[in-house]
Amino acid sequence: MDEWVNEVPVYLNAKISGNLNKSIAGTLFKTMAGVEFNTKGNKGDGTYYKGEMPQYFRERKYSDIPFVSDLSAFVEEKATIPINGNKSTLELMAGLRFTKMIVDGYDYDPTFDPRFNAKFNIMTPRRTGLFREIALRGGWGIMQKLPTISFLYPAPEYVDNALFQYRNSVTGESLALIQTSVIDNRLGYNLKPIRTNNFEVGFDVNVAGIEARFTYFNEKVRDGFSDNKSYIPQTINYYNPVTDPNAAPKYENGTIWVKDQDGVYQELAYTPYNQYKGYSRPDNRGSVDKWGIEYDIDFGTIKPINTSIIVSGAYITSNDFSTGEVYSYKRGNDPIDPQSDNMYIGIYKDNQNTVSAGSGRERLTTNLSFVTRIPSIRMIVSLTTQCIWMSNSWNGYDYGNVYSEDSNGNAVYGDYNNKSNLMTLYRDPIAYMDREGVVRPFSDFHTTSDNDLKRRLEVLRLRTDNSFNFLESGFKPYFMANIRVTKELGDIASLSFYANNFTNSRPLMVDKSRPNAAGGIKNTPIYFGAELKLTF
Repeated sequence: MDEWVNEVPVYLNAKISGNLNKSIAGTLFKTMAGVEFNTKGNKGDGTYYKGEMPQYFRERKYSDIPFVSDLSAFVEEKATIPINGNKSTLELMAGLRFTKMIVDGYDYDPTFDPRFNAKFNIMTPRRTGLFREIALRGGWGIMQKLPTISFLYPAPEYVDNALFQYRNSVTGESLALIQTSVIDNRLGYNLKPIRTNNFEVGFDVNVAGIEARFTYFNEKVRDGFSDNKSYIPQTINYYNPVTDPNAAPKYENGTIWVKDQDGVYQELAYTPYNQYKGYSRPDNRGSVDKWGIEYDIDFGTIKPINTSIIVSGAYITSNDFSTGEVYSYKRGNDPIDPQSDNMYIGIYKDNQNTVSAGSGRERLTTNLSFVTRIPSIRMIVSLTTQCIWMSNSWNGYDYGNVYSEDSNGNAVYGDYNNKSNLMTLYRDPIAYMDREGVVRPFSDFHTTSDNDLKRRLEVLRLRTDNSFNFLESGFKPYFMANIRVTKELGDIASLSFYANNFTNSRPLMVDKSRPNAAGGIKNTPIYFGAELKLTF
C-alpha cells in the first residue's frame, strides 16, 4: 500500500499603494491609500494510493476545491499637531479597510474595518532631567475575519453501513452489501465574519532614564465560529445473518436472495433500524470577553557591570462562552427499543457536552531579564526568569438551570457555584426533537407520567459527579530560568549557546480545587542547544 500526497499550492498577491506627506499651518499630515488583491488555492491531486487502496478510502483532489480571493482597499490618515510651541504634540490616526471575499458558490457582503489611534505627548522626549517623557495613548478598532475554505468547502462525509456479510469458507463464496450515505457538509448559507472589537489605553513615562509602559486593553469577540449540527431521520434495513452453507446468497433487484431447503431463491428477511444522519452546520455562537494590563519597565543600564534590567509581564483574564441553541445527538441504543438508535435530539443552551456553560481563565506573569554586554570580547549574556504568579481557570455556571435531586428524584435548584458539591449535578436541554421534527420543551421530563418517555429523555440530561466542577482551579506561583550566551565571530557570524530551564525546576504542584488529588509537574524539562548565525 503506497500512499502519496500531491500538493501544488498557488498564491498570488498584488498591491498598489501610495503615500502623500504635507504640512499645513505646522501640522504634518501623512496620507496612505491603496488596493490589494490576494488569491490562493491548490492544484494538487491530494492524497492517493498507487496499487491497492485502503478499504473505504475516498479520493478528494485539492484541485476540486475552488480558489479563495479577496479584494481590499485601504486608506489611512495621520496628523501630528504641535501644541504650546512644540513642547507637546498630539498624534491622531484614522484608517479604514474594505474587503470583499470572492469564492465560487458564496456571495459575501464586503466588510469594513475602521480603526483610530491617538497619542498625546505631554512633553517631547529629552535625554536629561528627572521627567524625560510623559505620554498618553489610546486606540480603538474593529477587525472582521471571514471564514476559511475549510468551513466553506469541507470534505464530504461517508457513512458506510454493512447491511449484509456472508462468507463460505468451504466453497469460497462471499457476498457483502454495504450502503453508503454521503453527507455533503457544504453550507447552504453564509457564516457571518468573526467580529473583534478592540480598545486600549496606555501611559508611557521616562523618569531619570527608567522607561515604563503600561497598557490596559479590552477585547470582545462576537459571532465566533462554533460547531453545530442538523439531523435527518433515516431507516436502515439490516439483513438477517445467514449460516446455511447451501444458501448461495445473491444480490438482485435491490435485495438479497437466498436458497431455501428446496433450493428455491427467497427474499431474505431484514430488520429495520432507525437512526439519524447528522450534517455539520457551524454557526456564529462563539464569544470571548478578554481584558488585561500589560507592563514593560526598562531600568536602563548599570554602567559598572554594563547590565540592563527589564521587567515585563501582564495580567490577562478571559471568558469564553456561546449563546443560542445547539443540537446534539447522544449515540446509543434506544432504552425501550434496542433495534433503534436513541429517539430524540437534544436542543441545548450554549453547551451540549457538559453541565458547565463556557469557561474562563486568568493569568499573572512577570519576566525579569538581565542582559550583560561585554564589548571587549563581543559577547552578550542574557538571563531571563519567568514568574507565573497566578494561573487560574474555571467552568462557567448556568444560573437557574443547574440542579441536584432529592431522595424522591425531584429537582432541587440552587447556587452550586464556587462550592465543593458532593451530589450529582444536572443541566437539562431546553427542548428535544423527535424523528418527525416536532420540538417539545424538556420540562416534559419532570412532568410526564409516561415512564418510557422519561427513560428516553434521561439520556439527554447532562450531569457531573465531580465535586470540584465549579471550583476555581489553579496553582501556587512557580518559576523558570533561561540563559543564553552569544559570541560574535568577526563581522559575519555569531555563535549562541542556550539552556532553557537550566536549573531544571519542575515542581510537583497540587490543583487548589483538588487538594487531595495527585499533583502535576510544572515547567518543561531542561533543554539546551546551540545556534550559528551567518551574515553575508
